[in-house]
Amino acid sequence: LRVGSLNIRYDVHSRHPLLKPASDLLRRQWGEQRWDRRRDQLVDQVVFHELDVVGFQEVLHHQLGDLAQLLGGAEEEGWGHVGVGRDDGKHAGEAVPIFYRKSRLELVSVSHRWLSPTPSEPGSKGWDAGQPRMITFAHFRDLDLADADEVVPSLTAARTDLIVANTHWDDRGLVAREKSAELILELVREQEEPLVVLLGDLNSPAEEAGYRVLT
Repeated sequence: LRVGSLNIRYDVHSRHPLLKPASDLLRRQWGEQRWDRRRDQLVDQVVFHELDVVGFQEVLHHQLGDLAQLLGGAEEEGWGHVGVGRDDGKHAGEAVPIFYRKSRLELVSVSHRWLSPTPSEPGSKGWDAGQPRMITFAHFRDLDLADADEVVPSLTAARTDLIVANTHWDDRGLVAREKSAELILELVREQEEPLVVLLGDLNSPAEEAGYRVLT
């Protein structure tokens, strides 16, 4: 199973259309390109590396639609995806979606939690975080292993299922990153399946508490 994690960089130009000078400055200083110039190359990377499942970060709603359309056109068997905006649990704000190749993975269930003391409350912000942060959980059945189970019965149903989680931790809140790690460990322990793959942009160096809690 080939997995990937990509922070696609939210579309600055669409979110702040009146800040064109700032956008131009970003492009000059950091070489940042507009989303409409980056999206095709990004999808090419997913296809080139033959990923089966990928977690994206900083995805605005229109970027989610672009990814779904481009990946759908690049693969005959098709891609599915799950994910909601962090601000309202619907379309507002950045999402941390999970995209999956339908020929390899079957979606069983999905859930969304916010990295805050009230994780079931959409848009809730935790501790010293500058923005609402969240995690997406997707329960999948690996169709390749399910087919193998018909040949080798010792491959039990538990071994064909897995949980993929995708998150994006706060870039400002030191306490928020540590508490997010603790909360994610609690949420992982609540999952029905023993195999959990965590994807994301943690904004946490190896020496920081948030990273150490997870490892």
